[in-house]
Amino acid sequence: MKALFVTTETNETPKYAESFASLGHEVKHYIFSHRRIQNAKEGTALDGEIHSLALQFQPQIIVYLGACMGIMPSTELWVRLNHEAAPTVLMVSDAGDLGCPWHPLIRNYDRKDAFACVVAIDGQRLWETSERQITLLTPIDPKHFPEPP
Repeated sequence: MKALFVTTETNETPKYAESFASLGHEVKHYIFSHRRIQNAKEGTALDGEIHSLALQFQPQIIVYLGACMGIMPSTELWVRLNHEAAPTVLMVSDAGDLGCPWHPLIRNYDRKDAFACVVAIDGQRLWETSERQITLLTPIDPKHFPEPP
């Protein structure tokens, strides 16, 4: 399976693409800055680059691990990719937190059918739209751990 991972540059996001690749899948990892730093792409430039990459790479699934504030790909981009390129999956690590800043964004994505699936990866089963979505634990590539005794 070919997967396109779109993530922020935060230090926790590479493990998700690595974990998927460890299962033998082909992965392309696009990293963007959600912080307003010099030369950070945003708006139509960011959307255009991700859209072009998705059309060129032709993944079978697109996974987004982003930010809920700052620079973000537009909701419209996710709608287009979900319906034109490949099923898109939003992975949220804080979905189960009370008062989670993701909740308004998850509701907006849900109303616009931006993602085929939302996955809460913090193990908490009660969160926005949890009755229709998936709750799991954070995937980890086992290569970082010793063989069990």
